[in-house]
Amino acid sequence: MKLIFEFVNQHPKYKWKKDEQIKRSIDIGNPQPVGEKFSYADINYLLLTEIIEQKTQQPFYAAIRNLLRYKELNLTKTWFHMCPK
Repeated sequence: MKLIFEFVNQHPKYKWKKDEQIKRSIDIGNPQPVGEKFSYADINYLLLTEIIEQKTQQPFYAAIRNLLRYKELNLTKTWFHMCPK
């Protein structure tokens, strides 16, 4: 885990691709048996975005806007960092 933080600190502007993040999590991860212990990991969020993109055939940010009906709810000031509106 120390190595990942060293890399991040040395390359603060590096733009991680989702596939890189998932692969890195697999390489350095320590999976826990299902149902025995809860442990949060950011990888869960990445996997969720992958599932949503696969099911909707849309980029995550677009799928969320549509699924949560941003327009119908008049959510005009809500946005995703670094994603087109």
